[in-house]
Amino acid sequence: MTNAHRHPIGRSSAVLAALALATSVLAACGDDDDATGAGSDEPTAEAASAPDEGSTDAEFCEGFLGLEAAFAEAPEDEAEIPAFVQQRIDPNLALIEGNEPAAIAEDVQTMTAAVTEVTSTGDFSAFETPEFLAASESVYGSLDDTCDVEVVEFRAIDYGYEGLPATLPAGATSFVMSNESEAGEAHEFVLVKLSDDTDLSIQELLEMPEAEAEQHIDTFAGGTFAPAGATAGTVTELSPGRWAYVCFIPVGSVGDTEGSGPPHFVEGMAGELTVD
Repeated sequence: MTNAHRHPIGRSSAVLAALALATSVLAACGDDDDATGAGSDEPTAEAASAPDEGSTDAEFCEGFLGLEAAFAEAPEDEAEIPAFVQQRIDPNLALIEGNEPAAIAEDVQTMTAAVTEVTSTGDFSAFETPEFLAASESVYGSLDDTCDVEVVEFRAIDYGYEGLPATLPAGATSFVMSNESEAGEAHEFVLVKLSDDTDLSIQELLEMPEAEAEQHIDTFAGGTFAPAGATAGTVTELSPGRWAYVCFIPVGSVGDTEGSGPPHFVEGMAGELTVD
């Protein structure tokens, strides 16, 4: 679950706000899946990698990874939200509830309570409490043991990312970002897959008008946000190719105050990795 700011990732917050108005109540945390798309009985995306059926945590992992994928693909049209919740969210929630692994059950329930509050009130502050952020760090950081998902832990600083590898294997990957800003700046991690026929650099793409740059993006894969001193995560199904990661938050964003400076990527907070 992520609370993010602008550009592609701001879309996630808009979707959650619409979900708060839907008749079905969202009651767990995460994003991904093998379920169907809004208004259709046909699958719209491949499921993220899940543990073997013999795993005692299989139901939780299938539901959690399913929710991660679903949120990354959520419709922007509010009219499509009720069907989206019914077809992509509710089935995964049913897999999570009652199947939380014992080691992280309390943390999952903390996240569940926060999501319930957000979807009931539309107030995203529940995603920024110390309790929610601590639970998020625990859950996303444990997915290697719980769900056999690769976990990549890295740091967001002013202004860049430290600890991200240049290459990663394909498959479900949990990115766990620790915001170590000395200036108290909030940071985000927006992840997109570039089109296979794109040979432009990340810098060239960031200098383009948004609509033009989006022509070179194959997949918006979600992302995560963390205020200074906190840790947050996201799970993404990585496929082979070039992937870019960016922070769009403006310089000077401290606490509840949004900065008036340029986006962090202007200061160098962007990069790419290759998935084999």
